Amino acid sequence: MESRDALWWFIFYVFFLIFFQPSVAIDTISLNDSISGDKTIVSSKENFKLGFFTPVISRFVMDVSGQAKQFTWLESSKNWNLFWGQPRQQCEVYALCGAFGRCTENTSPICSCVDGFEPNSNLEWDLKEYSGGCRRKTKLKCENPVSNGGRDRFLLMSSMKLPDLSEFVPVGNGGDCESLCLNKCSCVAYSYQNGQCETWSGDLLDLRQLSQTDPSARPLYLKLAASEFSSRKRNTGMIIGVAVGAAVGLVIVLAVLAFILLRRRRIVGKGKTVEEQSEDGTIKFFPSLVAKVMTEEGDILGLLDPKLQENADVKEVTKVCRVACWCIQDEEVQRPSMSNIVQILEDVLEVNKPPMPRSLLAFSDSQEHLVFFTESSSSSSSNQNSKTNSWTPSSQTKSSTSTTPS
Repeated sequence: MESRDALWWFIFYVFFLIFFQPSVAIDTISLNDSISGDKTIVSSKENFKLGFFTPVISRFVMDVSGQAKQFTWLESSKNWNLFWGQPRQQCEVYALCGAFGRCTENTSPICSCVDGFEPNSNLEWDLKEYSGGCRRKTKLKCENPVSNGGRDRFLLMSSMKLPDLSEFVPVGNGGDCESLCLNKCSCVAYSYQNGQCETWSGDLLDLRQLSQTDPSARPLYLKLAASEFSSRKRNTGMIIGVAVGAAVGLVIVLAVLAFILLRRRRIVGKGKTVEEQSEDGTIKFFPSLVAKVMTEEGDILGLLDPKLQENADVKEVTKVCRVACWCIQDEEVQRPSMSNIVQILEDVLEVNKPPMPRSLLAFSDSQEHLVFFTESSSSSSSNQNSKTNSWTPSSQTKSSTSTTPS
């Protein structure tokens, strides 16, 4: 039994050596030891390894961003490949953006001055050299007592990585923490959260903008001159005004486009209806058809869009069509004024049956001579029997509210 086990162990060992070619672990390497192929000799404590390896070209640099980086050369692409770097994020470089500079990952540029501050050197910032930091646009009230500005105030900066070199002050609440910093001229910012009050004096270094979900994000209150808040309010009002104006302009443009498209659709729809042939095979031009229906007192509801299913007031449709036919008369004197139209639509005046306009005779089925205008003989009788006035072209030349002359 033992000899059989020993045989199996021997076979397994030979198989392992042939296929896996393991490293040989020894404490020392003598002159008589040799290796070949992919074999390596490793010390028992893995302090060193001996074998044949492909040489790798690498370089270690301290980047201008403040990051330590190691690159390896890729022969296939002929490029340097970033193998290792610390710190991993550029904003983790201490004071990358200088005093009162805020670092925000995945933005371009990565550094920006906090509100109320501007770069010390625009030239350096254009060259992406931010270490010079930022300076105040307006001095604090406590630094310039002769200033006519109001009392200094605090600007809330949400989701911040708090700057370095803070001072913890025991206070009762957030209001006490604010008052403490406000009354101390050297205090430039404070933070109060979970009963802890931190204050900062001098330059704020290593400011970093974090996401709202970052557990290390804290609120920071930055002391600014009162004039900075009034300018921010004006800028906000200007932005809102521009945005509202742009929105109103866009709505007007969309409304005009919608109106044009709707009119075009209606025109196309009417064009399709007038292209239908009549029983005698002639083509009906819609304006001519309307005028003919008006003069011959035909089926007025047949002029409506089929989608309405003749669901309309015949009297109202007749009134509107008559006004339309009067408005396209060839002679200006025959057309009603706007005041007459308003009175007709408000039922102050009644509108008489219009004649066929001469400009539409060419499109009508009959080329008979039509009298352009005749006064209705029933006008005088209607005036005697009804208090409601009626409108004809001759009455317009005299008075917009007069009755038809007999």
